[in-house]
Amino acid sequence: MIHIIHEKEEKKLALQISQYIQTRGFKTTIDIVTEKNINQVEAAIIIFSNKSNTSEKIITQYDFIFQNDVTLVPFVISDLEMSVSMQHFLNTHDWINGYDISTKEAITDLSVLLNEIINGETKQPVLAVQKPKVENEDLQKRKQTRIIIGVVIFFSLILLYFIFGAKNNSLKPSSKSDNILVGRWKLEKYEDNMPRSVSDQADFISSVTALKQNFLLVFNENFTFEKYGFTQTETGSWQLDPQNMVLYMWPPGSDDYKDVLKIEKLTNDTLIMTIATQIDSLTLINTKFTLYKE
Repeated sequence: MIHIIHEKEEKKLALQISQYIQTRGFKTTIDIVTEKNINQVEAAIIIFSNKSNTSEKIITQYDFIFQNDVTLVPFVISDLEMSVSMQHFLNTHDWINGYDISTKEAITDLSVLLNEIINGETKQPVLAVQKPKVENEDLQKRKQTRIIIGVVIFFSLILLYFIFGAKNNSLKPSSKSDNILVGRWKLEKYEDNMPRSVSDQADFISSVTALKQNFLLVFNENFTFEKYGFTQTETGSWQLDPQNMVLYMWPPGSDDYKDVLKIEKLTNDTLIMTIATQIDSLTLINTKFTLYKE
């Protein structure tokens, strides 16, 4: 089944694409896919326009498709002013140029591309299919690296810094809560309310995926911790206030301040921490980290 992601303003085009590729033997849906039917989706078409480029609905659907490893085919219908991240996104996918030629020709080539992706047939469309620009591969890798580094730095800042506290190491921990917290924790999910375009969301998801593979937070019984997954391993000491569900973490040599993290949930295998970071006078970024115990 082919899933077509579109904004409501592009429903007519989505139906046109759906009807045509159905005549070529593909099953299609323009409805939102869910956990119940995601396994039936062989590929997804995302209709790119100036509207959908910043649509929260499109971002949400794209995120879901990406997390489930479904092949994505962008169908670009307007000559967008592309950001660096947009260029990287399109230059790492086969995509359809639907604005330089007629819609009919673009949809025809789209069906051929889908046939190549799903059935392995290699007949090459002539007009619409844009291949990744291999001659810019090194440049794109450098751009991707800068984006990933930026996201990792952002994660590091909001994880390590929430609020400055007074010098106070007199907290008496609860042995039961401490025993639950002790162990090795991996990142399962990261959420925030930072606005992103579809293309920026693609880079963001890629960075989060990389961070999930490398991130590890270890709480030891002697109230020390190690954090892996960033540029270098970080160590320090920790204490837990079980009454207020607040975690205090002292980075190395930090006698004058501590990092404070609010805990939403702490069980034998789940740790959820929330942080509100004031970026400027108007921007408050709410973030949530969900971790699981190895």
